[in-house]
Amino acid sequence: MDLLQLIKKKKEKKDYFLALLFKPSKIGAILFEEIEGKLLILSTKEEKINVNINELSEEELIDTCDLVISFVENSLPENEFVTKTVFGLPYDWSADSKIKKENLVKLKKLCEELELTPIGFIISAEAAIHFLQKKEGAPISGIFVEILSGIIAVYLVRAGNITEVKSGSTAEGGYAHTVENILKQMETTDVLPSKIILLDYEGINNIQQEFLSYHWMTNLPFLHLPQVTIFESGFENEAVINGVATQMGFEILDDTIDYIEKNPEKEEKNTESYENFGFLQDEDIAEKTGKEKVKKEDDDFTQKKKHVSDADFYEDNHENKHDFPNKPFSLIEKFGIFSILEKIKLARLPKAPLNLKAIFALFVLVALTVSFIFVYYNLILKADITLSLEKKTFSKDLNVALSASSKSSAKDGIVKINSIEDREEGEKKIQTTGKKETGDNATGEVIVYNKTDKQVNLTKGTILIGTNALEFELANDINIASTGAFSTTLSSTKAQIKARSYGTEYNLPSGTNFSFKDYPTSSYFAKNDNPFSGGTKKEVQVVSQSNLDNLAKMVSDELKDKATDSMKSKVSGDSLLLPIIISSDFVEKKFDRKEGEEGQTVRLYAKMKFTSGSYDKNELDNIEKELIGSSMPGSFHKDLGDSRSEIKDIKIDKNGVITGVLSINSIYIPTFDLAQLKIDIKGKNKSFYENKIRETKGVSSFNVISKNRIPILPDLLPFNLKNITITVHAD
Repeated sequence: MDLLQLIKKKKEKKDYFLALLFKPSKIGAILFEEIEGKLLILSTKEEKINVNINELSEEELIDTCDLVISFVENSLPENEFVTKTVFGLPYDWSADSKIKKENLVKLKKLCEELELTPIGFIISAEAAIHFLQKKEGAPISGIFVEILSGIIAVYLVRAGNITEVKSGSTAEGGYAHTVENILKQMETTDVLPSKIILLDYEGINNIQQEFLSYHWMTNLPFLHLPQVTIFESGFENEAVINGVATQMGFEILDDTIDYIEKNPEKEEKNTESYENFGFLQDEDIAEKTGKEKVKKEDDDFTQKKKHVSDADFYEDNHENKHDFPNKPFSLIEKFGIFSILEKIKLARLPKAPLNLKAIFALFVLVALTVSFIFVYYNLILKADITLSLEKKTFSKDLNVALSASSKSSAKDGIVKINSIEDREEGEKKIQTTGKKETGDNATGEVIVYNKTDKQVNLTKGTILIGTNALEFELANDINIASTGAFSTTLSSTKAQIKARSYGTEYNLPSGTNFSFKDYPTSSYFAKNDNPFSGGTKKEVQVVSQSNLDNLAKMVSDELKDKATDSMKSKVSGDSLLLPIIISSDFVEKKFDRKEGEEGQTVRLYAKMKFTSGSYDKNELDNIEKELIGSSMPGSFHKDLGDSRSEIKDIKIDKNGVITGVLSINSIYIPTFDLAQLKIDIKGKNKSFYENKIRETKGVSSFNVISKNRIPILPDLLPFNLKNITITVHAD
């Protein structure tokens, strides 16, 4: 058996993975190798960015990712590359467990440009929470805070579970004040965990001091002043790494991380054992020296290529970047004609008469000249032709009725529409603004006197009037005996009365005289021996009718916008949606409080039905043709780019009749064959193509610009149709 076959070993197929970590102020890359179900970290790299990651353009995002990926790829073996990628994303890049559309577009472009294959994503903050629990070995409870671009996300964690996540815009009062506002909005009514953990962010130590000095116990249900901590440097990266490994069903070999960070250089493969035998593994000794030289040069080139940006290139060549040709044949040099000629070697001529040599040289010169002219007029020369066309305009405003049951007609002024219906539901809550006075009624005892010689029965509710016209009423029925003509004392009886309204002003002092509203004081009166008590008054916030009306309108407007968007999606092709809602009705309307009911807020849940209509643009074109009739020459056609037809000023009367104004503003230009014109003028001289263009019906003026033209050659148009561009516009 060949000795080489004994030494050679079959190369094992290795699998590599990449993790791209997006943080508010950093972008990082981690390179893994999968070994027997475990992930070995080969290299890591982080790059700071000058702006928040949400403000990066697509190009800046791609360039930064390319930079960190290129760094970690240096740790790959020769001829190996990595495409499989897991993304570690900020909280605000996702919604409902999906990447937001605008961010998904960025990631797709990134994968296309850098040839990456996405295999999943993980939310960095959630990974950090789960990893902290795994590291501590017991369920954790705390408030995790992630600071993003103008947004703060707050994670409420109890016993290892994320029970609630809320976010909000950064308030003027600072980060801590914003977090307090977000915690107030959480639905939980339990005591909050007394531990706040801040995720990594630029200037995190200063933010921690702000949280430590904040008065948390004033408005939030903490048992004691919360502890404020921050993750150690690199903790989030470690958390994401473990999250990636968990999702992929692998374990992490993390005992090589320190070594890799200290030794980022790519390891060289040891081939010494094979060299001792006088040959190299998988190599031909005869080719070794040459290959090593080529490989070294390629490596040097690759390294330069990776580290020289376009901006650097233009900076180094700044002097020549904007130079214009300053020699007669600089254009020829630009297109490489001289480089072609330099490669043509004239054969050594045998001794011959001088005139024969001259004839041969002339033949070669003619052949080269013809070849150059062919290349010049077919490949180099280009022409841009702008044609200004005579135009005719048609403008008309026509009052029309919009009908779903009639055909479109210019004569009858009718545009046919198709009815579109949509149903939406939603709810909204607002603060109440109504005010209402309430309280307790004052009560007391009075002695009622009868001055008449007749017995009197006064019923419950009989009204008495005290000081300052304050009204009271009897709490029970009473009977008073008559007073004799010669009696020295008035008949009387005691009675309980209460104020007809609430307020402290009804707490009258003793000795107050009372009269009866429906009886004269010459017949009956009353007096109290003891002061009245119990009268109180306060103002409470209640639901007003205007609150209910405003809330109904707000919900209606929001559902109307949703219905409009929904109906637009139902319209396709050449149809357009009317810019109004024809009708809107509440199918269901439920307030959680009634008018006058005490409460600081009122909520409305509603279902509504909306109706609108759409019209076909072809219907408008048919009406326009009907209006134009034969007034427009048949040699003209409508310029769709500059023509506009629309229905505006739409109104609905009390009988439900829909009317509007059909506004038509159309441009008509001459009809001719541009392709045939190109064929007619290609390769022609200036006099011919100018006359040909002038003779074209409907052309009022034109302009021809030749590009890459050599002045000493005839002024012809290119022979190649692809190098002639004709642009048409109306005067």
